[in-house]
Amino acid sequence: MTETTALYLYRCVYVAFIVFASAKTFVEGWPATHGGGEAAQMGTFIRLLAGAEIVAALAFLWIPAQLWAGGALIAIFVIATGVDLAHGGVPARFAYYSATVAILVFLEMKLRATA
Repeated sequence: MTETTALYLYRCVYVAFIVFASAKTFVEGWPATHGGGEAAQMGTFIRLLAGAEIVAALAFLWIPAQLWAGGALIAIFVIATGVDLAHGGVPARFAYYSATVAILVFLEMKLRATA
């Protein structure tokens, strides 16, 4: 197996995880949607964010789109971090998700430069 193939397989596993987690969030929505107008709006916002994350993650599979798709994923993770912090969460997972995107892009570009 080549380094390029191994890296792309890791990218596929990462994208599958992100799509699964985002789809779960999309289906479940915001846990406090029965709390009135603000909670319902937050539920809609969370679903839109999860939908955008799914689209960006799937686009991240296409190597020519990795810069804008990776940038979109990192932006979404930053927004999710803010939302999670504002509601008492500890969003360390989003730093890990963002770092994975950055590493995948960096290594892909490095492999292409040496090929």
